[in-house]
Amino acid sequence: MNRNEKLKMIVLTLFVDVALPSVVYFILRQFGMSDVLALAFGSGVSVIRIILEFVRNRKIDALAFLMFLFFLVGIATSFFTGNARFMIAKDSLFTGIFALVMIGSAFVGRRPLIFYLGRQFAGSESFEQKWNELERFRHNLRVMTVVWGIGYLIEAIVRVIVVFTLSISMSVLVSPLLLAFTTLVLIVWTRLFVRHSRSKGKKTHDTKEELS
Repeated sequence: MNRNEKLKMIVLTLFVDVALPSVVYFILRQFGMSDVLALAFGSGVSVIRIILEFVRNRKIDALAFLMFLFFLVGIATSFFTGNARFMIAKDSLFTGIFALVMIGSAFVGRRPLIFYLGRQFAGSESFEQKWNELERFRHNLRVMTVVWGIGYLIEAIVRVIVVFTLSISMSVLVSPLLLAFTTLVLIVWTRLFVRHSRSKGKKTHDTKEELS
C-alpha cells in the first residue's frame, strides 16, 4: 500500500475501534439496554474486526491481541462488579501500557517503537538507510518516541479521572475525543519538531561548508 492507502487504513481502524463503539453504545441505550451490556456490544465491534483480520491474514499482531485481552478483562470486571465504568477504563489500561512500552523502547532495545511505525509510511529502505547513517535521525526518533509515550501516558491517566468522575454517558462521549485530541496534538508537535530539526540540520550543514 502507498502512504495515502495506509493513512486511510489507520483512519478506518480508528473509526472502528474508537468512534463506532460509542455510536453502538448510544443506540443500544436508546432501546433501554443497560450500560454494561451496551458497552460490551459496543466494544465487541473492535473484537469482530480483530477476528476478521485473523481469519483474513491467519495471524494476529501483538497490539490486536492486547486489545482483545483487555476487552475480556474489562467485560469480566464490569459484569462481576456491576460497574460499567470498568469497560471504559480498560482503554486507559491499554493506552497506558502502550505508552510505557514506547518510552521503554527509546532506552532499551535496538530501535525505538516510532522507528517501526514510521517505517510503514516512509518505506523500509529509506528508514533503514537513515537509521544506519544519520546520528541526528536516530536521536530524533528516540525523542519522538519518548514524547509520544508521555503524551499517551498522560491521556490514560486523565481518562481514568474522567471515567470515574463524569457520568457513564459523558465518559463514553469524552473518552474517544480525549484520545483523538491527544493524537492530533502529538501529530502537530511531530510535524513542528521534524521541521525544526531539518532547519537546524540545514543551518549546521551550511556553517560547516562556510568553515571549510
